Amino acid sequence: MLDGASRLTLFWKVLLPLTLPAQATLGVFTFLASWNSYWWPLISATRSDMYTLTVGLAAAQMNYAQTSGLGFLMAQAVFASIPIFIVYVLFQKQIVRAMAGTAVR
Repeated sequence: MLDGASRLTLFWKVLLPLTLPAQATLGVFTFLASWNSYWWPLISATRSDMYTLTVGLAAAQMNYAQTSGLGFLMAQAVFASIPIFIVYVLFQKQIVRAMAGTAVR
């Protein structure tokens, strides 16, 4: 062991702080993938009230683009992107640190 530290101490004080930027980046990418999932909710949803946000936007695009114009559709798209923007702003420091760490090594 390093300087008399246990395995748990090495994990908490050395390994975990080194992997936090990569874990934050992986968390943001996983959130983005699940937030933007389209095919599985489209296949598995049987009623329109069960649609996810992306499937609902696609359905609204087909229904409302000709009738009520694109303003309502664009407002929905902006509201759909707000959670993604918030997650990115919260983890921006870790994402940049992870990208910079991989470029230097």
